[in-house]
Amino acid sequence: MQPIHKSEELLSKMASMLQSGQTIDDMSLMRYINDINKYFSGLEKNYALGIAYGLNKNIQKSIYYFELALQVPNGDYALGYLSIICNLGSTRQARELSARLATEYESKIFAKFAFQYSLFFADLKMMGVFMTQWIKLSLNEERMKLQEELKKASSALSKFRDMAGFSQPETEMLSGIIMDLIDDNNYQVLSVEYISDNRFDEPINSYMVTTNCSTASTLADMNMDLAFKFADHEEFLGKKFSVYIKGSDSDAGSEASSCQ
Repeated sequence: MQPIHKSEELLSKMASMLQSGQTIDDMSLMRYINDINKYFSGLEKNYALGIAYGLNKNIQKSIYYFELALQVPNGDYALGYLSIICNLGSTRQARELSARLATEYESKIFAKFAFQYSLFFADLKMMGVFMTQWIKLSLNEERMKLQEELKKASSALSKFRDMAGFSQPETEMLSGIIMDLIDDNNYQVLSVEYISDNRFDEPINSYMVTTNCSTASTLADMNMDLAFKFADHEEFLGKKFSVYIKGSDSDAGSEASSCQ
């Protein structure tokens, strides 16, 4: 049995840290850099440095080294790059990178992420583009389910938009404001959901955003900040909708941001 090379061991360790949500301080970063300089070379060295700087939350340097590593296309390096940005970068960065990689590589994983981030930003057109790519790269037995998923997501988003009285650009702007606020508070968006029903005296038209925050006071503050941000946009006044940022593992409640 061949011994594991030190470079493989180091990459495996950093991958495990990323998967478990760990980060490293500046002193640990320097130790990693020393080891990387010792055991890596060429494009693989740039890739390893991209991961190390990402774990240190130095996203700009991480991006720099990943871009160097991808001077020659490499699906594994691209996936590592996307993992760092999705976990430690901003939602906008993840959206842009996933869309780019889905275009550059014929990959079901990249198409899936690109669809997901298009949904987060309420971009109906790109949702369709990336879901079509995802379906094309999937097994026959998966395709019908994915087509239903696209139909369901597009229908829910369109119904929310129409009940609120938004144009499509206004809907995308609304989503962008929400995503940016969550990024500003250093949390991640996990999922979005539209709940619209006009069968009652008081119609329901809600946009629910689930994050990895589980602190009730922080969720309350984010929802309050969101209400103030909406108040700065005349195009939202008089529109019938509410937005609620919630945590994934708690029922911590706070007032939803709404315009009526």
